[in-house]
Amino acid sequence: MPGPTSKTRAVALAALMVLSVFGGTIAFAGGAVAASHPAVSNNEVVFQGQIINATGFGPGNAVNLRRKTSSGSQFVKQYTADSTTGNVTVDTSDLSAGTYSLNGTGGNSISFEVAPQTLSVDPATTTVSQGNYDNFSVSSNRGTPFPVNITASGLSQDQLHSIFEGSSRVGSDAVQLNATSGVDIPANFTGIDTGSYNFTVSATHTTANDTAQVTVQSSTSARATFPDNVYNVAQGDMANITIDMQNTKYAQVAIGDYANSNFQQNVTVEDANGDGKVYLHFNTFAAGKNASAAVSVGSGDTLVNTSLEQPLTGILDTGDYQLAVKHGRDQPIGNFSEVLNNPDNGGLSTLYIKSRSLSGSTGWVGSPDTSLTSASDIYSAVSDGTLTQGNTVAKTDGSTSQYVLQV
Repeated sequence: MPGPTSKTRAVALAALMVLSVFGGTIAFAGGAVAASHPAVSNNEVVFQGQIINATGFGPGNAVNLRRKTSSGSQFVKQYTADSTTGNVTVDTSDLSAGTYSLNGTGGNSISFEVAPQTLSVDPATTTVSQGNYDNFSVSSNRGTPFPVNITASGLSQDQLHSIFEGSSRVGSDAVQLNATSGVDIPANFTGIDTGSYNFTVSATHTTANDTAQVTVQSSTSARATFPDNVYNVAQGDMANITIDMQNTKYAQVAIGDYANSNFQQNVTVEDANGDGKVYLHFNTFAAGKNASAAVSVGSGDTLVNTSLEQPLTGILDTGDYQLAVKHGRDQPIGNFSEVLNNPDNGGLSTLYIKSRSLSGSTGWVGSPDTSLTSASDIYSAVSDGTLTQGNTVAKTDGSTSQYVLQV
């Protein structure tokens, strides 16, 4: 015979059952919450799998669901409106794409369209090193943010929560976060064992889902290096710095070490085309004035971000500047101490900025009567002898002189 505790529990469960029938908003563990039952508006698009509420019908009255056809409409199912609120709840999981209407007695009718939600989730790289980030691109025909559950065989819920920062735990093996079409989902693979993992991403209130595979490899096999020990550039010119990428898509570069040279620019780059190289261009004239104007990358690569430790008041001085690179993009762009102190093996080089020299220039002398307004004028004057090679400017009287052109 059940005691008071069992009896109280039975009454509570009975009350829950009554509320679930008449109120329609009680959520059981693991079930859909009331927010997943939105009130549908006339002519609204509903994504297949959503549970909707239609309002305004007579309490307890019959409500017929019909599907629009080329010849009119076809009966699908009959519902009974809630005896108190007059609401009708429809689960669209089993409804095929098309236009439907709920028709009650008295002429009340609500029309809506059921459309399958599309969902595509693709990793930026299918192979990532331990400690590196990856990005899952999201594409869907659903424009507003929508919640998704993410699971992966071989990964615990805690590991998933670590990978997808800011996610919440759902059930015993999934995490949930909001996804938006066109916005990447970042994934941090720090502390994850090597192996291949299939990530299943499912929209929580529709039938849309997709699977993406990522292989995690040992961090020791990933590195970014400089193929040259020294990169020489004249002051004010563009330095072309090559970075070799091995088993990594991202690298972080420190140009200079502020503690030693009073200059440091931090740069994060991406080998977007996967050719194993990033060509970094460093403008020594713009350096120290505008971080983004001082660096660029070659075609097929991406400049992720960049920042200056401190701005300069003049042009970057001549001398040696340390170059340090580390694979990945874990370091905050404003703090590259890890890049400076623990670069990858082969991740140190030197940028040597030398003084400019005009020793290789050629002087051309011409009459002041020669009109030179464009480069083509200069080439023509050299060809026809109007300009002659020389390095002396003569002055014949107080009114005439000659030009010297350095080209």
